[in-house]
Amino acid sequence: MPAKKTAAPATPAAHIDARIKELGDWRGETLAKVRALIHAAIPGVEETWKWRGVPVWEKDGILCTGETYKAVVKLTFAKGAQLDDPAGLFNASLEGNARRAIDISEGEKINDKALKALVKAAAALNAMKPARKVAPKKAAPNKSMASVGPGKHRIFTMAFGGVYPAYLAKMEKKGRTKAELDEVIRWLTGYTQKGLDAEIRKRTDFETFFDKAPKMNPSRTQITGVICGVRIEEIVEPTMREIRYLDKLVDELAKGRPMEKVLRG
Repeated sequence: MPAKKTAAPATPAAHIDARIKELGDWRGETLAKVRALIHAAIPGVEETWKWRGVPVWEKDGILCTGETYKAVVKLTFAKGAQLDDPAGLFNASLEGNARRAIDISEGEKINDKALKALVKAAAALNAMKPARKVAPKKAAPNKSMASVGPGKHRIFTMAFGGVYPAYLAKMEKKGRTKAELDEVIRWLTGYTQKGLDAEIRKRTDFETFFDKAPKMNPSRTQITGVICGVRIEEIVEPTMREIRYLDKLVDELAKGRPMEKVLRG
């Protein structure tokens, strides 16, 4: 008799509950703690579940996200660069002009009062009416690839297998090999070679390719700098950030960077 399939959580809150339970360790406890502090700071805050399974808290726009990695629980504030942080909570993503993040390690004590104040400040900033913007004369082509507006960016629906030949051509033109290209993709995504080949053949779109990735490498956050005209550290949308991580790896290979450095060894 086939085993019964577990029904997927019906609401964003249920998704977050399930994530906390699934983690089952200090990361789950930490995520639950910061979640409670966010609700205490902003009663009625909206919880959403976006992108590749990321808890998001919103009030008149995104306040922060709660990502979990092997070594840290990361709270990323979408407009953190504009917030005062007198307690010095921000300790990651400090280089960009938009985001700021708080990396919380195992056993680290959370400053409840300061975190709630930061969440309240983020909500107050979102509530402010933005200044009227003057339409640019002409949008820079590469800047259009930087972020995602109300709808999905067209690159999300492009077939990964359709772009792969372009990656490969760039590699081979600079004397690098298909084996090296596949190695960095496997390092980034956790796909086996067999799994990678299958996704290329199926022409899986970029969003699904990264959504199905077996295990995104936690060291990928060390990939920084400018690619396609934008700074990776400033990209808020997680899937777009994963795509640009890959673009940056390919670019580094093509420029002759040693493989051990490309893989952040």
